[in-house]
Amino acid sequence: MLRRRYTEKRMVPSSYHRMPELDSTDVTTLRLLLADACHSFRDIVNEVYLSTPTVSHRVERLRDSGIVQ
Repeated sequence: MLRRRYTEKRMVPSSYHRMPELDSTDVTTLRLLLADACHSFRDIVNEVYLSTPTVSHRVERLRDSGIVQ
């Protein structure tokens, strides 16, 4: 009896996303959101010294990766 070689790629669930690398700004943003999830982007901007659209994009990226719900 011949053995078949496993050549099929494993199926990855659609909810699986590659985890992005987190820099110190991401960690600070997460720390602020963990302390109070109702922080506005403006509150976060004052802590991380980035623009509001940049913070918004970073939080969206964290949501897409599943780190933030």
